[in-house]
Order: sequence, then C-alpha cells, then structure tokens
Amino acid sequence: MHYLQVKNWSRFQHYTKRRPIWIKLYLDIVERPEFCTLSRADKWTVMELFILAAKNNNKIPLRRAFFVHVFPEVDWRSVVNSLDNSIRVTSWFRVISDENPDTDIASIDLRAIFASNPLATCYPRDRVETEKEKEPPLPPRGNPSSSNGTFAQFWKAYPRKTGKGLAEKSWTKLRPDSGLVEAILASVEQHRRSPDWTKDSGQFIPLPATWLNQRRWEDEPRTLPYEETEDERYARICAKIGTKPSGGIR
Repeated sequence: MHYLQVKNWSRFQHYTKRRPIWIKLYLDIVERPEFCTLSRADKWTVMELFILAAKNNNKIPLRRAFFVHVFPEVDWRSVVNSLDNSIRVTSWFRVISDENPDTDIASIDLRAIFASNPLATCYPRDRVETEKEKEPPLPPRGNPSSSNGTFAQFWKAYPRKTGKGLAEKSWTKLRPDSGLVEAILASVEQHRRSPDWTKDSGQFIPLPATWLNQRRWEDEPRTLPYEETEDERYARICAKIGTKPSGGIR
C-alpha cells in the first residue's frame, strides 16, 4: 500500500502524540514559485493535504476509498488529477509504501494506483476534537440534601436580593461542601466592602445567580484606599519637617 507524506513534517509541525484541530501554515509557502504556478484548485489541494497529514500522522493513504470518503462530492478522477499536479509541481511531498520507505514520485502512476483500489473499504467518520485540554475531575461535593440550609446562609449574606429562584438553582447545582460554603461566605463579606459593591448604592453588585455561575468568589475584590487618621497625618508632617510630635493634634 502506498502513502503520501509531507517532507520535513516533524520539523515544522509539532503535535507530540495528539491529533490537533489546526496546522501551522508558514507564510513563505505562498511566495514560493512552485506554489504560485499552481491553479487555485491545486493550491487548495495542497492545503487539504497538509490537513490530512496532520490527521493521519503524516501517512495519507493513496487509496481511492479514502479520498472518496474525504471528498464525497468530487469525482475521484478530478481528485487524482489535482493530487498529481500538486505533488509533482511542488517538492514538499514524497511517496512511501509498505515495501519501499521512499519511492520516487516521478515513477508513481497515481491514476493506476487509484484505479486498482477497491471502494469497499470503510473509513470511520472523524472524531470531533477540541483544543481544550482535559480538565481534572471535580472534587467530591457536598450532599445535595444539605444545599437548602447552606443556601439560606448565602442568601442572608449576599447584599442584592434579586432572582432568588435562579440563585438557589445555581447553588444546588454547585453543591458546595462545608469548606466551599465557608470560602464563598468569606468572599461575600470581602466584596461587600469593595468599591465596586458600595458605590452608587450598590447598583453594580452582580445578580447572585450570575456571581455563583461565574465563580466570582474566586475574584480578588478591590479594596478601598487607606485613609490615615489625623494623628497619623500629624506624625507624618512632623517627621517631614524634623520636629517631634507633642502627643497628637491639639
């Protein structure tokens, strides 16, 4: 069986052992003379070959069934013609086989290879992947039956009494254990004194359900600027002019 490979793949495409949902496309590719001479359709074929190489560990099966599966809307003969133009005009590909690790592309007859391939081979649909890394499992949470009691503590402490039903649903979904309940209540107490929650009569306090859904208890609240007392100001001025305080402001 023959495979198509992209030369220097490991040098330019770094995926370790995972299948990515993207490829690295270097800008100098579109400026190379061999690429510029290709038709628009053949240029797109080159891009598709890069993507297929990423999805198949840089071993693209030169089988008619494979390309019919990948391009079901295109006649396989048109695919072969575009492949033939793309890999012969550019110097970016090589053909390997089970018998020969490096076959001269000039000696390869793609039309003969594709014509001899059966169409019965079935290829599974691609598994949808995302770039998001696997998240660690969530720690065990509290007993759902105890959520109502702890929600009452949260509702009493939270200064904005709007949307209680939604807030309770968010709390029940969260199922906080005793440690998390303590952390949330402590954060509410800190936020109550922050400028964001105290200015303009508290109109910028988030809805309680929103605050819970966005895990805002993990935010660092802004604190009010420190205001020195009159005695501290007097001592600071005395230190600045070089005199000794006489026991505070008279």
